[in-house]
Amino acid sequence: MTRFNGAADTKGSFEMEELTHGEYDAKRKAQRDEQDIQANKGFAILSYISVFCLISVLAAPKGSRYARFHANQGLALFIVELIGSAALSIASSIFGIGIVQGFVVIFTGMMTGGMGFAIGVISCVFGGLMLILSIVGIVNAAMGECRPLPVTGGMRILK
Repeated sequence: MTRFNGAADTKGSFEMEELTHGEYDAKRKAQRDEQDIQANKGFAILSYISVFCLISVLAAPKGSRYARFHANQGLALFIVELIGSAALSIASSIFGIGIVQGFVVIFTGMMTGGMGFAIGVISCVFGGLMLILSIVGIVNAAMGECRPLPVTGGMRILK
């Protein structure tokens, strides 16, 4: 099948390119995907910013595979953040430590005993891991890629 590709050379004549039906369909699909990526990059980036992932889940176009992929990845990450934070909050309340997030717990834990210190360290490591995963997701979304996140990438929540 011969398709006009729209490219003119310096003499003003136009090139014709031989494409099979499969190649032509693949080229059109790639163009549609690129349009989808450009139109929905904002939703994709927003998906990885904690609770703002809900905006992407609710407002991103349902027909956009790119936006839905990143909304799913961001929602999975947010759910893991919620569960991890809740577990650390419960553990800290059991051992009598009031603040869970940040270095305050580590210093408070050193004063109250070994278990408080351990919970503080785990809390900091968990928070750092969630931050790193968010940054990886934002970078992937900004570059127009659909790569699953290392830890939560296998979770599929949205259809």
